[in-house]
Amino acid sequence: MKAQAQLRDREPLDIQIEQDEDDSLFTITLDGDGDERRHEVRLLSQAGGRWTLQIGNRIEDVLVHRRKDDILIDWRDRSYSVQVYDLRKRLARQSEALAGAGGVLKSQMPGKVVKVLKQKGDAVEAGEGLVIVEAMKMQNELKSPKSGVVKVCNVVEGQSVEGGVTLYEIE
Repeated sequence: MKAQAQLRDREPLDIQIEQDEDDSLFTITLDGDGDERRHEVRLLSQAGGRWTLQIGNRIEDVLVHRRKDDILIDWRDRSYSVQVYDLRKRLARQSEALAGAGGVLKSQMPGKVVKVLKQKGDAVEAGEGLVIVEAMKMQNELKSPKSGVVKVCNVVEGQSVEGGVTLYEIE
């Protein structure tokens, strides 16, 4: 499972959770500010919102309470409000931000072009899908930043793309 979390006003943290064959053992990878940390965590018990975890050689009690917009975590006599984002929605927001009002659609991260939906010369509406790119094992439909005609199409199916490169120009 992959997710992104925001703790207070800090930079977003990418989280990957992998479950071992032993259902109670997890490897959690945290990546923020270019600093990647891996932790092996064993779930010892869980009842309601109370979790008892073994992290390394320490036993930790954690209280977890889901609220409407975040998760409240009580751990080591401190409370943390954490917002967890769906990666598909985050990637769509990044795509919209990179597109801007200028009619240029850029890739938000490295990936592989799965399907080209629009070619040079095609008419498009704002928000209409242009291309589907697979990134981090998820397929993401990148949408047109504005209505117009595809002036430049720099993608073909099966192509690998780097983050930040121009995929389409709409005029």
